Amino acid sequence: MLCCGDTISNSTGDRSLITGGCERSFLEVAKSVKLNFSVQDKASNRMFKCGVKRVGIRLDSHPVKDPETLETWLVVARHGSGKQGGFFYFFCDFPYEPGLTLEKIALKALRTYRLRWKIEEVHRHFKRSYGWKRSS
Repeated sequence: MLCCGDTISNSTGDRSLITGGCERSFLEVAKSVKLNFSVQDKASNRMFKCGVKRVGIRLDSHPVKDPETLETWLVVARHGSGKQGGFFYFFCDFPYEPGLTLEKIALKALRTYRLRWKIEEVHRHFKRSYGWKRSS
């Protein structure tokens, strides 16, 4: 359950991240995350390998010497095994649960995003079924 202040968002990897005081490409940082945890989604019976890393996201739209940043967790998850199975990337923060272990952060991110995805499916269904389109 998301509380007020909890955030979760998926990522397409089109921005750089700050780790260890250095700005690096999203892909470089994501590849550095070790997939140390195995998490099973009980609903689909799928197994995910997951890893978590604390990162900073630049909030300034242009380069500056000391950019304003937002600290958050980067969760990298992969379903399947070997060369099969895709990667998922999430940014999340759960400020009202400061004692979460990295494994619990990964599990909560996956479960919460699964709920969020169900909401997106309902929106898509209504748009298709009733001809609703985004208004400009």
